[in-house]
Amino acid sequence: MYKTKISLLVLTSLLFTNTNICFSARRTERTMKRGNVANGTLITPNMPTITPDKPGEIPILPPTNPEEPTNPEEPTPPTIDNDAIERNERIIAIKKKYQERLNNAQLNCIGIADTLKTLQGLTIATTATSGVGALTSGGALTSQFVGEKDDRQALETGLLVASSATSGASVITSAISLSKMDDLINKMKTCNKNINEISVIKLELQDEEVEPSDKIMQQINAITSSCKNYDINNMESVKAQLWGTTISSGIGTATGIAGTITNAKNTDGTNDKLDLATKITTGVSSATSATSSILSGVTIAGINKDKDKADSCENILMKF
Repeated sequence: MYKTKISLLVLTSLLFTNTNICFSARRTERTMKRGNVANGTLITPNMPTITPDKPGEIPILPPTNPEEPTNPEEPTPPTIDNDAIERNERIIAIKKKYQERLNNAQLNCIGIADTLKTLQGLTIATTATSGVGALTSGGALTSQFVGEKDDRQALETGLLVASSATSGASVITSAISLSKMDDLINKMKTCNKNINEISVIKLELQDEEVEPSDKIMQQINAITSSCKNYDINNMESVKAQLWGTTISSGIGTATGIAGTITNAKNTDGTNDKLDLATKITTGVSSATSATSSILSGVTIAGINKDKDKADSCENILMKF
């Protein structure tokens, strides 16, 4: 009886121990499946163990997707090149200034060629009339030493009248030319200034490293190549020559008229004083007409010197 009780006790103890072992195994399996925080350690399936920095502190779980940061950075804004912006603003301002100076050049330079052509035509006319005046007065002077007075008086008078008329025409044409000179010279000076200002614009654009292929740079290069400075000294010389032509033609006209009058008075050729006066006035008229013709020829050469420049410059300015 005593042995039977012992056996029952042993059997009961073994059964209880096995039951506790099974229960503990099941509890451990459940804990591993859902995770558990034990002694400050987080245990989750397929995840590393995370221990907090301080005891009792609940650790922060890592992101479910490690490839995506929890706080993504904001996109970097584009870099602003302030130097490039300022450079572009300077170039725009320079090109605006160029347009203003181009307008000034067109206003002051265009028209010079036409004025020079007018002067050229007037001076050619002066040269021609002065030449005729020299020939007619010279013919009258020559006739005074050939043949009888009665036979040559009518011829002399006619030649002196023609000489006076042509010299008078020379006075008119040269005076008209002279009246245009001051305005022309001032216009040329202003045009030179405008072209030089455009050349300065070219230097400013070069300082900003604007390429030669730039449209404005191409325009400036064309203008500065075609518009050469007018020779103001040359035009001052032309003006002086026109003064000389006007004065000499005026003298030729006056002496021609005086010769005509004195010759007409000496109808019978017996008045030696009148005859001498006629010869003197006719000679002066011939000389001054010749001088006028020569000065006019020189004037034409001076005008032509700047006329070609004007044609070239105005042709290019009118394109823009």
